[in-house]
Formats: sequence, structure tokens, C-alpha cells
Amino acid sequence: MRKDRDYSWLSTFKREAGYRRCIIMYGNVRDLWYDTGTSKYLRLSQYLNMNMKDFTTRARWDRLEGFNFPTKGQLRRFREAHERQVSATSEEGEEYNLEEENETSNTGRTTDNNEFRSGGFGGNEIRGSESYAKPEEAFSAIRSILSSEHERGLFILDWSEHMLSTANQQDLDEREMLINLAKGVTDQPFGQLTGTAMGRPTGLLVIITSSLGALPPKFYNYDNRIKLLSIPSPDIDDRREMIFRHQEDVIVKVSEKEGTYQDSAAACKLLAEMTDGMSFVDIRNILSLLIQSKSPMTIESLMNLYKFGERDSPWEKLDEEKISKAKEIITQRVKGQEEAVDHVCTMIIRAFLGLSGIQHSSRMSKPKGTLFFVGPTGVGKTELAKSIAEFIFGDENNCLRFDMSEFSQEHADQRLIGAPPGYVGFEEGGQLTNAVAEKPFSVLLFDEIEKAHPRVLDKFLQILEDGRLTDGRGQTVHFSETVLIFTSNIGANKVKEKRKNELKAHFLDAVREHFNEKLGRPELLNRFGDNIIVFNLIDDPEIRKQIVLSKLEGVHKHLKDKFDIELELANDVIESFITLGDVSHGGRGLINVIERNLINPLSSWKFERLHMIRELGSKTVRVNMKDDRCHFQFND
Repeated sequence: MRKDRDYSWLSTFKREAGYRRCIIMYGNVRDLWYDTGTSKYLRLSQYLNMNMKDFTTRARWDRLEGFNFPTKGQLRRFREAHERQVSATSEEGEEYNLEEENETSNTGRTTDNNEFRSGGFGGNEIRGSESYAKPEEAFSAIRSILSSEHERGLFILDWSEHMLSTANQQDLDEREMLINLAKGVTDQPFGQLTGTAMGRPTGLLVIITSSLGALPPKFYNYDNRIKLLSIPSPDIDDRREMIFRHQEDVIVKVSEKEGTYQDSAAACKLLAEMTDGMSFVDIRNILSLLIQSKSPMTIESLMNLYKFGERDSPWEKLDEEKISKAKEIITQRVKGQEEAVDHVCTMIIRAFLGLSGIQHSSRMSKPKGTLFFVGPTGVGKTELAKSIAEFIFGDENNCLRFDMSEFSQEHADQRLIGAPPGYVGFEEGGQLTNAVAEKPFSVLLFDEIEKAHPRVLDKFLQILEDGRLTDGRGQTVHFSETVLIFTSNIGANKVKEKRKNELKAHFLDAVREHFNEKLGRPELLNRFGDNIIVFNLIDDPEIRKQIVLSKLEGVHKHLKDKFDIELELANDVIESFITLGDVSHGGRGLINVIERNLINPLSSWKFERLHMIRELGSKTVRVNMKDDRCHFQFND
């Protein structure tokens, strides 16, 4: 483990600070950063203030606390530099709007009792006097020192996302604030452009905001004095360092069923892997959750508890005996799709053994499985998705279906993840992110994916690659416990022209052509890999008969439960259903035949005899085929 190394973004910041006049930091700026000098976790503004000592004057400012300085000496120097600059510019006739300081001596010392108040998260900073609390006063002072030839000031404006009412329109006071900052950045003294001065940093303004959209673009666009710097989430080495600082607290079990404990070093490494994309605040919370838990748990259970609020995953409740019967259980609902069922069973076994996505990373953050079902309509694609949800999670309602034809517009991606801040519906979140947050253990069915807009499809790249998605509110949703299933009818319009042995190649070619040529998204096709499963036509009479019988089970159960009627169907009735069903419509064509030829006439016949049904009590209704129509009669 590497110790005392700089964070990945810090070298970029130090380099840019050598010649830029302003750096705007955004992204993961609300995290905590470990300072080796003080052995404390600091906010970003404090961390920069403590570690950028090449500047002669250093201070950070926010609207609530005003100025905070690292030392009393820094506060004195700030006052002296400001007064010296005000005095110099006044002699040149330039006017300043800064109010005069009260009771200030010739040395710049003030008798304000608030001058040396201790403040700040680190506990060792000095808060400036109340006279600089207002933005117009503070920014005017910042501008004057940034414009000084004799000072190299570092000023950090924190919580800047709360500085302006809106990014697009400001009132008079806010415009004055921005003008002060802009002039402080651009009014660089000529003396700082000489060869000697160019060998070291000049003045620097650092603006920290959690959202770049909170600042007006006109402030930073088309100005090479200003650098935008995105702060990323901690990398694997950063996370590992933090976790190893608390190694003695990482006491976890090898498995929930065994009482043995995992080696702490190995547990720390695994935890660092599994916190990919998380912040130091997340890691702090996870370690706190582990320490506060009443009983030790595995790393996997710890992560489930933190991310989903549930310690036990339905995946971990599966046992070898049930999984060995997966094919038998699933084929009770899905008929004639042996290859598809075999592929699904392999996916379930892989997830059960913890091998999902292991070829990409051991962090196991990817979805448990990704499947792409393609084939004619009505052949069992949706039914197989529901059967997976029922087998793994015990309820087919854990199959969350999204009709992708509803996401055909360019901005429909906002419906999935939520509108960005400032837009209508922002506070409601997205349909997909809300659904997964509510049911993290689920099968996600994206029906007719070919009808979605390409911009919507781009969202799936992050899900398939990283297993997470951030909604419009900034909340991260994890997909590591889900199964993603995409269905498509691409190429189904030409299925009648193909022979049975040509169908698989036909559908695979149609999918490749759609993603590569029509959409220009080969990277998404690559994410599916070998998980594109072609469904067969339902043209085998025996399989069609099994489907008819399985669909009739619901009819039998309903009549028995509600009317105490036993329904008997003659063999020729079943055979007629098989014959009348359109083969190109698959199982859905058989369902339509049952509705048209059995359910509808039975409903009319039964309605006319409701009084007899009530009087007879338990009874049997016999169904025969006559003149290509179903005829019903009570069986004596």
C-alpha cells in the first residue's frame, strides 16, 4: 500500500495553480480529504488552504462564516496587503466601494474582538472580522489583493452553489459580486508578467461548487485564465489507504453460515474493490455501520445493508438443490425454448457462485446477469423474464417492465433518471432509478428495446459497465443485484420468408445491423456479448398443446374458485385450438384463440344460466366441438 501520496487530482491542481488566475472545482467536492500533516479529515477548501503554502496570503470564504485564515499571521498580512493596495490605488484616483475598517492601526492590527475567533472544521483556523462578512466587502478585498504586484494571494470561495439565486439571471448585487471576481481574475499587474514573476504563481481565485450549473457560464467561458477542474471519486489506491487506516475495525465473517472470520488485510482489499465509485464519506459511513452492527457480517452483507437497506440478498438464499431444479421449474411456464432456458440457468448458476462480471473486475458491481431476447412475437420472451423473477425472488412482480416505445423521444432519458436540477419534475426522480431504489432485487425488463431513442440507450452503457446510475437529484442507484433483460422483435417481419434452420442467423444478423449500422452503437452491442438469445417459432404441435393446456389451467382454477364449476374439454376442442392458432404469433396466437373460441362463448352461455348455476351448486360443464364451435352443457 502506497502511503502519503497525493490525490490523483492534486497534481493537476498544483500545476494549473502555477499559471492560472482562477480554478473552478466541481464534482466530488463535498467529500472529506485526509491531511497527513494534521492527521485529520478536512473539507476540500480546508485541505487546499493547508497544503498550498506557496502563496503569501491564503484564506477561504463562504457566505455563512466569512473569511477563515490558517493562522493569525495570515489574517494580519491580509489586512496589511488590502490596506496597502487600497492606499496605492486611492493615490491614483481609483474609487473603491469597500467600507472603511473600524479602529484600524497603522500596522493593520484591529481591535475588533471578533478578529481572532477560532473556527473551521479543522479546529485550527482563524475567522476574520465581521467587517468582511458581506460578499460585496469580501470580494472587493479579494479583488484588490489579486491585483497587487506584491502579493500572491490564494482565495478559496466555498459553497459557491449557494452564492447566486440562479445561474441564468442575477440581481444588481449579485452582478456586482461577479464583476468584482471577474476583475480580480483579469486585472493582473504588469509586474507579474516579467520573467522573474512568471517563474512562480501569482494570485489565484479558487471557486468550489458541487454543481457547475450553479455558476453563470459567461463567467468562465472563453477565458484561458480560468480552468475547470472536475474532482473525481476516490480511486482504488485512495480507498484502500483510507480503509487500511481503520484496519483494526474491519472484522468480518468469511460467510454468513460459518463462524470463521476473514483476514483483516484481505477484507480491507475486498472492501476497497467493492466501494468503486463511492466517496470517502461513503466509506466512513460503511465503516461506522460495521462497527455499530450488533453482530459481524460478511463484506457482501455489509455492502447490501448500506446500499439497499437489507443485509440478506435473495441471491444468497438460493441453495444448490433449488438451482439444480431450475430448468425443470422454469420450463413449467416457458415451453419450446430449451436453448433460452439453458442460457438462463447458466446465468443463475454463475450469479449464485459469485462469478458474474468477474472477468471484468472482482468488485462484483455489475448486474447479476444481462440477457438480450430476440425473436418472433408471442414466443415466451416476457414469460421467461417473469419466470426468472419468480424463481430467484419468489414473486413475478419483481419483474419490473419498461415499455421502451414510450422512450422514443430524444429527451426521454430524463424520464428514466429524472430531470436535471431547475427543470420541472426534478424532485420526482426517474422511473428507472426510483424503481430500482424501491426494489433493488429485481429483474428489469426493457421491452422492445429497438424502439428507444439512441440517447436513451446511452444510459445503459453505464449500467452495463459500472452497475450504477445517478439520477437527476444526484442520488446513486446500484444495479448489482438486478438482472437486466432486453427484448426485441428486430427482423420478425421477415420471419415467414426464412426456414427454421435459418432463423437464428437471421435474427442475429438483424440485431447486429440495427445496432451497428442504423443506430451506430456498436459499443452497446459489445456489452451484450454472447448473451443474445434467439427464440424459436412455436410450430411444434406437441409444444403448442402444452402451451394451450398451461393457459387453460387459469380458466379451470377461476371457474372452480368462483363458481364451483369443473370444466371438461373434449380432445377435439384442444386440437382445434392448436390448429386455429396463428403460428407466426406464437403462444400469443393460442391465447387469442382460447379467448375468442372458449372464453367469450362460455361467458355468454354462463351468464344466461346464472340462476341455474346458483341452484345446482357444484357442477361440471362439458365442452364439445360442433360445427367448428364450442358447445357447452351441464354434465349429469
